[in-house]
Amino acid sequence: MVKPKPSRESGFSLVETMMAMLLLAVSFLALGQLVAVAANQNALSRNTSVEIAVAMGKLEELRRLYNQQLAAGAVNLTSSSSTETMRFENSRQGSENTSTTPVGSYIVRWTVTPVVGSTAEFTVKVEVEPTYRNRSQSKTVEIFSHFAP
Repeated sequence: MVKPKPSRESGFSLVETMMAMLLLAVSFLALGQLVAVAANQNALSRNTSVEIAVAMGKLEELRRLYNQQLAAGAVNLTSSSSTETMRFENSRQGSENTSTTPVGSYIVRWTVTPVVGSTAEFTVKVEVEPTYRNRSQSKTVEIFSHFAP
């Protein structure tokens, strides 16, 4: 019986296997970078959302004060800036662990400027700045509003 000759073209060569492994390694490195960028953007988005909520809370507090003063007949919101340091915590509801984890501390500044020609209209600017300085995961948020009767 005649044995068939072994073919040199069966299977992959060492060079082809090494090239495939190199391509796979480069792909995994790119995927790792993508995950890192996505995690960083997620943290930035979360922190910005908290900062917007803090700014809106302060704006609503100033609006409530304005409406109370307007109802009393004398609006005396003055053109000034103030600074508050706030600390917020995020409670995890629905889990067995009811502990709170700190979200961050923020400096809240607001400026009340009267509208020229009116005694009861104001432009209000609320600025929220995180006290931590990781600029890749936070930024200052500014919200403007117009208070009028």
